[in-house]
Amino acid sequence: MLDAFDYSYWRTPLDTYICYFMSLNSPHLNDCRESRKHGFSQLLAPLMVLVIMVLAPVDVKAEADIYTAEIEVLENVSESDAINTAFVQVITALTGSTNSRNNGLIKQALSNAEQFVSHLASMQREDDQPMLQVRFDQVAVDHLLTQAGLPIWGAERANLIAWLVIERQGMQELIGDDDDEAALLLRQHTELRGIPLLLPLMDLTDQSQVGISDIGGRFWQPIVEASQRYQAQGIVIGRIYQSIDGYWHGQGQLKLPDGTETWQLQAAELETMLARLAETLGA
Repeated sequence: MLDAFDYSYWRTPLDTYICYFMSLNSPHLNDCRESRKHGFSQLLAPLMVLVIMVLAPVDVKAEADIYTAEIEVLENVSESDAINTAFVQVITALTGSTNSRNNGLIKQALSNAEQFVSHLASMQREDDQPMLQVRFDQVAVDHLLTQAGLPIWGAERANLIAWLVIERQGMQELIGDDDDEAALLLRQHTELRGIPLLLPLMDLTDQSQVGISDIGGRFWQPIVEASQRYQAQGIVIGRIYQSIDGYWHGQGQLKLPDGTETWQLQAAELETMLARLAETLGA
């Protein structure tokens, strides 16, 4: 790539840049000032190229420090309890499942979670809430999970985009990336499990490409095309609704590069329904 780069394309605009800044401080460079008037239009071309290079789609995968957790410091909570809470969060994120805390070896380790701590730090959020940052030793934690027979997700995780239709009081709508209750709950439970899940913006672009009927009919072509702007490696589709008996039901599919899986869930509460969906995606 570097061998094929043609510097001549950039030379004239670059010379114009240099000339421009020299002319700002030197009253004798009239020729330079004149040349920059003619050369200014040439600056736009490389600038546009740079903009395109910056905005070009890339293969985005979420990578975070999944061995670190931040816990609110509360008056009635001891440091030991805060460390235990942080340990549960890290174990959940590493395995993608809240059920991992019920494993016998994990329960035993929770009685002395301090032995896995490699770093402690006090900090504050923007709202001045005191926080305790806890980092756990990666080697020790991985060894524990291996002994417990639990899966370990890597730090690099494929992004998922979720196209979900929710039906409430006879009205159907796609869950978008806003402050809707369902969106907030789903984001909360996927973040807890370390699942990088995106929700569509549902702007005019999304609305023109994907409709409720596409989700219900599982018409993948428009869904896949609409998902390209989000650079997602996996796509979740489904319908969530409340039946007459008050129970919440959900069914849909998860499309990954290596195949498609079907999911079907139910729960008494919407939050439990979305928590189970997050659990399914993390399995």
